[in-house]
Amino acid sequence: PVRPPSKLPPPGNLYLRVSLDSDRLGYGRVGSVYPLTIDGADQYALPPLVIKVAGRRRSEDLAREAWFYEELEHIQGVAIARCYGFFTAEIDANSEVLGWAESDANYDEEDDLDEPVSIPKSTRTVQSPVQNGSEKTILSVLVLERLGDHLPIGVSMDTIQPDVHEIYSDMGRFGVEHMDVAWRNIVAAPATQESIVCPYHGHKHQWRIVDFDRSRKSNFPLDRIEYGSGSWLSIIFDCLADGFVIE
Repeated sequence: PVRPPSKLPPPGNLYLRVSLDSDRLGYGRVGSVYPLTIDGADQYALPPLVIKVAGRRRSEDLAREAWFYEELEHIQGVAIARCYGFFTAEIDANSEVLGWAESDANYDEEDDLDEPVSIPKSTRTVQSPVQNGSEKTILSVLVLERLGDHLPIGVSMDTIQPDVHEIYSDMGRFGVEHMDVAWRNIVAAPATQESIVCPYHGHKHQWRIVDFDRSRKSNFPLDRIEYGSGSWLSIIFDCLADGFVIE
């Protein structure tokens, strides 16, 4: 499916000074997520934010994830987190970046994608931070709204499961396959930010999907995409109801 036209205004020149809380909220293949504190937050109508910092060798992966947030702009605040931008900077090779030491220690080439990491070419407005095999040291970050907790464990999933299936269906309408259906990537909608009524299901979803560095854009029909995600979701929910997490 073709990407719908953006509803966002043209980029502006807002300058924010923020500080990073070292209490990490999450960690994955691409990088770490930390809460942000905005200096002078009362001047801006912004929700609580987090920053995802790519590992030293994961800038291209994070750029790919940013591309999918842009691709799914119309369901930000509906099915996925609101995204406030992807930013890069060239830094000194000897710079110490929070999370990089652990990322370097855990880096495994076998954990790379089966196909070369690349940003989908259509409407490529998110540019790759790594050009022509450059050896420059790049810091890449993604700014997102802060979401809630993960799915509960050991309780009935009867009211939760349909909502999450609908969210994956929302993404499928844009031809996006998540490719990383897991407990760690399903989190509650933010309590501090009003959710948007889903244009496809007529109500507000209570959950959000995160982590799109492995995602892909396809021309598969919606029912095929729903079947792919639904098979994994059924296993995940059965295990959660029985009191354990399967990844």
